[in-house]
Amino acid sequence: MHALARGMDEVELCVCLCSLFGKVAAVRLATNNAAIQDAILEAAVYERLEHLQGQCVPCLLAHGFTLEGNAYFVATEFIEVR
Repeated sequence: MHALARGMDEVELCVCLCSLFGKVAAVRLATNNAAIQDAILEAAVYERLEHLQGQCVPCLLAHGFTLEGNAYFVATEFIEVR
């Protein structure tokens, strides 16, 4: 896993690259209430844009709470910009 960016407080938000379902994914991990609510909203937006995923919107690969329930993640297809 490779960190792309971190929020102002490292505990609140982390965006990492990892392998998920055989694809390179950008995974946003939110751990405080405000960041979790933003991540849930982000996942809902991706779901509403499902018809555009893979064309002009990255594909949503997975989202949900971690097993411990203390963090929420949004995993999307990573698109390298050149």
